[in-house]
Amino acid sequence: TLLSTLPLHSLTSLETLNNVATSGQCLFTSLAYTMTSSPIHKTSRPDSALRQAALYQIAHSPSLYEPFLTFPSAKTRRQNVLTSGIAEYLRRQKSEKSDGDHVMLQAVCDYFGETVYVVKAG
Repeated sequence: TLLSTLPLHSLTSLETLNNVATSGQCLFTSLAYTMTSSPIHKTSRPDSALRQAALYQIAHSPSLYEPFLTFPSAKTRRQNVLTSGIAEYLRRQKSEKSDGDHVMLQAVCDYFGETVYVVKAG
């Protein structure tokens, strides 16, 4: 399992939503915590700023991201291939109920010039 894999990389699991952010914000709250070492609060929402940074990055460099787009769905975590183009993707990702995906993660990294390593079980 992932929880048993984390100690192998000197990592731990931490709840970052803190009953403040919606479930679609988990990627952004995790990134915000990693970047600031501070949990989010109702008065401080760096997770929302990170979503906006990703949207800005994608909107201003669409050719870098369009080949990798998927269609976000608030109903399930499963995502279908996008057929409507980048404008529709950006419109749907503006909602805090839309889960961040690999494209949003890459856009945040590109915006800040940072690298993120993704750990998965197995």
